[in-house]
Amino acid sequence: MKKYLLLCLITLFVSSNAHASFIKGVTGAEMAGVLVEVEFADGSTDSGIWFAMSPTAGGYINSTWGLRLDGDSHGVLDSANNILAGMFVLVNNSNLDIMSLTLRALTAGFVFDTDTNDIMLNGSGTGMG
Repeated sequence: MKKYLLLCLITLFVSSNAHASFIKGVTGAEMAGVLVEVEFADGSTDSGIWFAMSPTAGGYINSTWGLRLDGDSHGVLDSANNILAGMFVLVNNSNLDIMSLTLRALTAGFVFDTDTNDIMLNGSGTGMG
């Protein structure tokens, strides 16, 4: 019986470990599956699932509001033409202000870093998945 319980515990432990890969950048299209939530000034909320719109772009858009990203989530500067690509674009067609915007990326299987000086980041870099 003890061996059976030990085997069950080991199986549970092994099956619950996360196996994530480290990547240097995430495009709008690769963010498919992210849950996007907004809260409006009157306390009402709305949400939707991010979807790919092109090979590099993705977002969630409805008749009231939308959030879109085309390119790398960290942004790429084309210094020759002075163009910054990879910016999030938020559109609000509602009469109410958006008070909060939440991206629940873990539902799609990734997270974003906020710091580069932490040894636990494994070199993934600021703002990159």
